[in-house]
Amino acid sequence: MFSDNLEKLVNNGFKSDIKTLYGDQAKVRVNNVIYINSKKAYLVDLTVHTNEIDKSITHFPDSLEYIVDMAWDIFNIATKPIVMSTITYLEE
Repeated sequence: MFSDNLEKLVNNGFKSDIKTLYGDQAKVRVNNVIYINSKKAYLVDLTVHTNEIDKSITHFPDSLEYIVDMAWDIFNIATKPIVMSTITYLEE
């Protein structure tokens, strides 16, 4: 499934970026990827799970959109996605 591949690419291919921006325990979950006919674009719904919310909030959501755009380029899809993202605090 495309969302699983995108999630693996973001979490593994951009692991150091995710750790730097959102903390050592951070993971990105791709909840859904759908095509919106009226917009002629993909909507990527994702959640950042982190235990360092103070560090994460300063970079969210712009840095996550940038990472998704870079990952999207690897899939060679011309139309940039619309990114809808949330952040969730993981209690230790």
